[in-house]
Amino acid sequence: MEAQIREKKEVSKTTPLTSPAQSSDEQETDEIWMVSDEENDHDPATKPYSSSERAIAEQEWQRLHTNFGNDGYREGLNDGKQRVIQGNFDLGYAEGVPIGRSLGHLLATLETVSTANALSNHTIIPDPEHASQLSQLIRKIQALDVKALFGCHFQDRMGVKGTVDPDRSPDVQVNALTEEAKALVARIGLKVSI
Repeated sequence: MEAQIREKKEVSKTTPLTSPAQSSDEQETDEIWMVSDEENDHDPATKPYSSSERAIAEQEWQRLHTNFGNDGYREGLNDGKQRVIQGNFDLGYAEGVPIGRSLGHLLATLETVSTANALSNHTIIPDPEHASQLSQLIRKIQALDVKALFGCHFQDRMGVKGTVDPDRSPDVQVNALTEEAKALVARIGLKVSI
């Protein structure tokens, strides 16, 4: 450790940071701050900037100003999108899950009856017309898509005029399919809870 301290002292003695013409006060000050006369040449308090330095500084300032403005705009845009997207997702989830659950239950029940009928060599639904009607209802439910089911409903929410059709609301459509399934099951004579 002492050897390292001695080396540092020797290095500082052999490589002065100030010129020999400086007074001892100036030398001590410069050694503390490790500043040479060459470095003082670029101090704005002691030397004015040249026109090229001023132009470079202005370009750098404009670049930083533009970058920070763009970054702020991008962050604000992303934040706004997240708020809108999350709010609409929450709304769609709250309204869509019960509808999806009802349709899923209805479809699963009807497909179970259809599969049981096929596995029992059509003893559950002996009338081919009823079996065909059941298959048609299953395909009708499977063909539903989100846009057909919720399209008018959400367009109305978004303020698109003339899109409200009470007969096409998701609840009405699901209720109509459920009633159709109940009527079919009653005609077949099955004791299935729908």
